[in-house]
Amino acid sequence: MDENTINTIILVVLVIIILYLLFRRKSPSPNTTENFTLMNSLPAGYIPCGTENQTCTATGTNTVYYGAGDKYYSKQMTGPFTCGLSTFDNQDPDPGVAKMCYLPWPNLNEANSEIPTDTTLMTSLPSGYTVCGKEGGQCNTTGTRLAYYGAGGKYFTKYVQGPFTCSIGFFGADPNIGVNK
Repeated sequence: MDENTINTIILVVLVIIILYLLFRRKSPSPNTTENFTLMNSLPAGYIPCGTENQTCTATGTNTVYYGAGDKYYSKQMTGPFTCGLSTFDNQDPDPGVAKMCYLPWPNLNEANSEIPTDTTLMTSLPSGYTVCGKEGGQCNTTGTRLAYYGAGGKYFTKYVQGPFTCSIGFFGADPNIGVNK
């Protein structure tokens, strides 16, 4: 090989090294203990802790889920964090869909812990929620979910675990009397 060929090879190798250093994946943030993983559902016992760009208050190290519908990223996090793309290395599990972050319900495995049972009145549904059943019908959910019951801008919310009946009896009251749910 002549000197020009050797210099060209050295130059190409240097360019590849520089490109690698510029575009390699950055190290996880300081409160991360492992990289994210794409999941198609939430495990049982997870409840919403915040919508996009809200701070989720967490203690200790938890597996956090970020997403909506059937697309979630999971990641080990320690302490409070901002729910959003930056926390998940700008990886969007479902572009164009509003997402939430989910944490395990505190002390879920302890005998005395329970999912909250009180009902909260809301004036709208967050984007990404889908109808699971009509009034009197069965909603077949898995894990712990925040369920909405109502219509016409009046909704009750309640945390549920597994299947439930979409009814006044289950939610404890009618959020919008005279309107079909």
